[in-house]
Amino acid sequence: ATSNISVASGATLTGNGGASGASLTVNGTLAGNGTYGTTLINSGSTLAPGNSPGQLNLGTTTISGTGNYNWQIYDATGPAGVGGYDTVSITGELDVANAANYNINLWSLSSIGPDANGNAIHFNPSLAYSWKLWQTTSGVLGFNTANFNINVTPHDLAQGFTNSLASGS
Repeated sequence: ATSNISVASGATLTGNGGASGASLTVNGTLAGNGTYGTTLINSGSTLAPGNSPGQLNLGTTTISGTGNYNWQIYDATGPAGVGGYDTVSITGELDVANAANYNINLWSLSSIGPDANGNAIHFNPSLAYSWKLWQTTSGVLGFNTANFNINVTPHDLAQGFTNSLASGS
């Protein structure tokens, strides 16, 4: 039998291991390096993948309404997941058609274990970078840039991106 897990508003589930067959409904905060099945992330929820930084593994995922993705980066040239930057790996599709005013809150770290807020290592403001915040096996449904905000200043629990962007953005 497949279990169902619900994270209440104001509660945090830090799943380091998780429950790969469990369906998950998030109304609070989902954190850690856990693995879960089909996931519904409701309005007002927060995603905080990894353990500074790390990878959260989910089944088909739906994001509805407003919310926060608190995204950490330690090494600008490092790998997705442990050691580089946070990522969410989805087996299935990511449906963001009903996301609205969803915040991606950047958080740079100058060291990990313990975390220290500050400039991410190996970041050069004169270079272009791309990082996979989400990766899926079946694509993304309903993506519209107007439904997402990128915050470089402190927001929610994320402490902001402190590296200089020089003339970049």
